[in-house]
Amino acid sequence: MTSDRLFVELLHRLGKYSDALMLHTALREQADVAEWKTAVTQVSQFALDGQINKWQAQRALDRLTQLGLIEVRIHAKTATLITVDRDAVMELLQQPVSNTLPGMRREDFAFLQAWNDSAAAAASAVEDAA
Repeated sequence: MTSDRLFVELLHRLGKYSDALMLHTALREQADVAEWKTAVTQVSQFALDGQINKWQAQRALDRLTQLGLIEVRIHAKTATLITVDRDAVMELLQQPVSNTLPGMRREDFAFLQAWNDSAAAAASAVEDAA
């Protein structure tokens, strides 16, 4: 499984963009191997490039904790310590998801073909100019 595919799998199973984003980021930071020391503001601004704000990030952590996917310890005014329960995430990923959902099956359609043709033409133009 690739990182892209993992995000799509998490997104469809969790059903909430911010939750999938937070869990994916925690896994990317290897919080399933060792406790990840961070701050919610740091995560939302830097690790997630501002895609969600700190309140959305905090609510996502709360939901992921309630689902048993992560454990969060907070040191007052210093750090948020996040640990991912690898077994719980593996169990989540075993839950069946319809292959008709976007991103769950490899399928080309007219828009994708046009996009790929356009990207190839642009790349060719750059090569010709160089």
